[in-house]
Amino acid sequence: MIALAVARAFERRGDVVMQLAFLDHFPTLHLYQSNSIGNPNPRTANGRQKLLKRNISAVLTLCALHSTKRVQAMANALERIPPHMFSTGRNVKLITLLVGEFLYDLTTCASSGLQRVEMLHRWVGKLKAPTTVYLASRGAVLLCEYDWRDLGKVNLMKGIEGTHFDFLMDAGLVCDLQKPVLLAQRTSPRL
Repeated sequence: MIALAVARAFERRGDVVMQLAFLDHFPTLHLYQSNSIGNPNPRTANGRQKLLKRNISAVLTLCALHSTKRVQAMANALERIPPHMFSTGRNVKLITLLVGEFLYDLTTCASSGLQRVEMLHRWVGKLKAPTTVYLASRGAVLLCEYDWRDLGKVNLMKGIEGTHFDFLMDAGLVCDLQKPVLLAQRTSPRL
């Protein structure tokens, strides 16, 4: 969500954003996570607690899918911390709740009380930059039952081999991410 907002701000300012890439992540994942627990209002104490607990659970799931000792050690440490301790963790709390509030306001349907992906698509559709979602085969795609094909004008690269943490080493992914930069270097005048 932060990347989308920054890209839109650059475009409103007149800058050209060459590419927006989501790496094993996309805002619809937040919608699914929130709707799966009844779309709690993140401005209420109970809603904040539910949202934090659900997001910490998602992080632990991604950690459990990865096999390296370092990531497993992080997951084990997170599991030992009581859930109420996360509500005091500044970064986790701030990012989770800011994104939660933004999406709640942007996408909650008055009649159903749930977040609607169509409302998010309208907002994402205002972005001019080409947008691609790269999904690890054993990553965030396993966290939800969302139909990833329905992302509007967003290009979807699904099934890149690896977990949420190690798929970034995929050579095809690295080349794809570098293409706009290399193209710009070839076409821009030399100083």
